[in-house]
Amino acid sequence: MSGPLGVPSDEVAEITAVGACVDMHANYRRLSATVSADDFYWPAHRRLFEACGQLAHLDGSSLEIRDERMKIAARLAGLSDTALHSIMERRCVRDDVNSVYARRVHQAANARRVMQAAGNVFNRLGAGECVEDVLGEELKDVLGEVPLLAGAMRR
Repeated sequence: MSGPLGVPSDEVAEITAVGACVDMHANYRRLSATVSADDFYWPAHRRLFEACGQLAHLDGSSLEIRDERMKIAARLAGLSDTALHSIMERRCVRDDVNSVYARRVHQAANARRVMQAAGNVFNRLGAGECVEDVLGEELKDVLGEVPLLAGAMRR
């Protein structure tokens, strides 16, 4: 899936992952092993994920704790109650599905990083830089951030 202008993103995956994190801090702890705030394409989702990281003191599954997490997360992320409720209504509550969606968010972020590196290569080559220098530096940068790609390139 892609966002505006064909940029790789997955809004459904982002909503599912960030919604699970708002629900319970245990979900945030588990999913943050796969994704970081920088992996989210949509700014509201990124801010909400960052806010969830600050809510460790509100861990639990009671409705009161969940409601308090939602209020604080919305305030920290700068979201209206309506915007947050829209995200929460569209999330999935199954843990196995949340992990799949977290991986999809991370994969889309990696695709964006590769596209950015490709753009950097073309810009630098267009500016007359040496091909070997440009490719070496840009591949090193992107391979350091995209472990699966790094493994494939070494084979």
